[in-house]
Amino acid sequence: MKPFRGPESSSSLRDRPSAPDPLLLQAFARLDKTALGVAVGAICALTFWGVTTLLIAKGGRVVGPTLALLGQYFVGYTVTPRGSVVGAMYGFLTGFLLGWITAAIRNVIIAIYVHIVVFRATLAKTQTFMDDL
Repeated sequence: MKPFRGPESSSSLRDRPSAPDPLLLQAFARLDKTALGVAVGAICALTFWGVTTLLIAKGGRVVGPTLALLGQYFVGYTVTPRGSVVGAMYGFLTGFLLGWITAAIRNVIIAIYVHIVVFRATLAKTQTFMDDL
């Protein structure tokens, strides 16, 4: 049995590091840039392919004049079965870049925020130490 040492002083409790909360660790975890890029790219590719395929299936005298304007940005895209595949490839590339850039920017913002919080906490602890002198 350990001997009873009495209540600990408040300064020793204040200086003791605590274990980080798992919820905070999950909230501030880094995003995987490649994984987010692939996920957003896949959604964009399926969207381009699906919308083009639906317009082809719908048919009509003029098929998808508004969607055909994407051919101005995506070379080779038309509202045809071949164009749906081309649109899916462009959609994946565009979505991948958007997802990758979004994850990279978010990771940088979170890293800066965490560094600021740690800096302020260290500054406050130093100030408290200096006040105790």
